[in-house]
Amino acid sequence: MDQCIRDYHQNGFAILPSALRPHITEQTIRITGHLRNNIKLIPNDLRSCLLFERHLPAIRRGNHVYPDSGNDVFLIGNLAAFNRDFMVPVIEKDAIDFVHRILGSNIIYHFSNITMKRMVIGSGLSWHRDFPNNYISTARGEFVCLMICLDGMTVQNGATEFVPGSHHDPSHQVGSAAPSNVQAAICPPGSLVIIHPRVLHGGGPNTSGRHRRNLVVQWGKADDPLVGDTRECLTGSSLAEVRAWATR
Repeated sequence: MDQCIRDYHQNGFAILPSALRPHITEQTIRITGHLRNNIKLIPNDLRSCLLFERHLPAIRRGNHVYPDSGNDVFLIGNLAAFNRDFMVPVIEKDAIDFVHRILGSNIIYHFSNITMKRMVIGSGLSWHRDFPNNYISTARGEFVCLMICLDGMTVQNGATEFVPGSHHDPSHQVGSAAPSNVQAAICPPGSLVIIHPRVLHGGGPNTSGRHRRNLVVQWGKADDPLVGDTRECLTGSSLAEVRAWATR
């Protein structure tokens, strides 16, 4: 944990391998698979929380064209509204310990999602910083994102890549082309990848023969005001409230 904290502050990201207990990883994969296989049964009021692969530009899949009739989901947002058990990995001890080490004890939940890169042509992510963002951000950017890597990440399945130290250099502009000095977050299933809100990161498409699924959660300082009107069902909740939601 101490080394991860040093990596986070120096590089803008850190990897805590195999931090999630295997049965929680497997349970989260099962829930995700159930949703993916029953898209047509999702109520209309929750369908707006889904982003489909067919709606993403082909350039993010290496110019592979995805069929308009395809039903693969790239992102499931507002996870707590779908299934309370999605919050179980979010409150795992190692994850929360890391958040406390970075932000202190008074934290609030912002949002979570599952990002799924479909096997063979799952879309990549363009280069960006998480602060500021147009979804759920804060006035000062005092928050942290954690990726819980359900399948692990490899170069072939589109591991998230970082420009180490770019959180110290705001003049380093975000561009469409991949920077030259990148480091991929290669890790086994159940790992945590912790992301500084100002570090430059992105990732290529999934060209492997297996799906790549990450659960992403953002926590922030309670005294750093949320901006904008977007909210999920647990946005602004304390850690105790999220735990109560997950365990009731």
